[in-house]
Amino acid sequence: MDKQNKFVLMISLLILFLFMVVYFWVQSFPEEPYLPENKNYPEPEPEYTPPKTTATYRNIPKHFEWDYGYGSWTYDIAIPSQNYQYYLNKLRQDAMSTYYLTYDDSTIMAIAKTLSEKAEEEKFSKTEFAAAFIQSLNYVPDEQIGYDEYPKFPVETLVEETGDCEDMSYLTASIILAMGIDTVLIVFDNHMAVGVWCSNCHGTYYELDERQYFYLETTGEGYGLGDIPDEYDGQKARIIKI
Repeated sequence: MDKQNKFVLMISLLILFLFMVVYFWVQSFPEEPYLPENKNYPEPEPEYTPPKTTATYRNIPKHFEWDYGYGSWTYDIAIPSQNYQYYLNKLRQDAMSTYYLTYDDSTIMAIAKTLSEKAEEEKFSKTEFAAAFIQSLNYVPDEQIGYDEYPKFPVETLVEETGDCEDMSYLTASIILAMGIDTVLIVFDNHMAVGVWCSNCHGTYYELDERQYFYLETTGEGYGLGDIPDEYDGQKARIIKI
């Protein structure tokens, strides 16, 4: 082996030796940095983990108060917001029709069940007890909210706690129908109310299919079954069968 090759070999061995020294020196370091025991270092903050699920809807809590019989009554219910949004987005049709009656809606059925059970317990008229509950809501004509005519579905009226005569009538009729009581809509030129079939009631009634449907006002407090405001007494009305 000539001198040049020997020199190259020695250099290569030297580089290999230095590489091994550096490698074992690095491996001797601890994996975690050394912290003296006599110092209080802050605990590392945990990494934020977002919740696995996020609700896509919420409940809208509603509280109602009204007077009937010998005292005052309250009722609390949580209405799913997606239910409210569903009705908000529904197409509006003719206001004087059965299109807005939702007696098979889960919220309406729950209210009807609660009011019906309480009325039975207290020996109240189911119809009048339900009517008093609705009559306590705020009457607001469409003109005040910027519409010539904007009929609302019952759940909308409940959430907003306001409505005109059509809105209150749809809500009243839906709840009474959900109670299993035969009901019709009574329509005047500029007003709507509800008629409830009753075989032993007194007051103003309208006949349809040999049945007597007693007038039920939905926009003013204190009206019972058969009580009609003076301005509508004697007026011709159209009866819409449900």
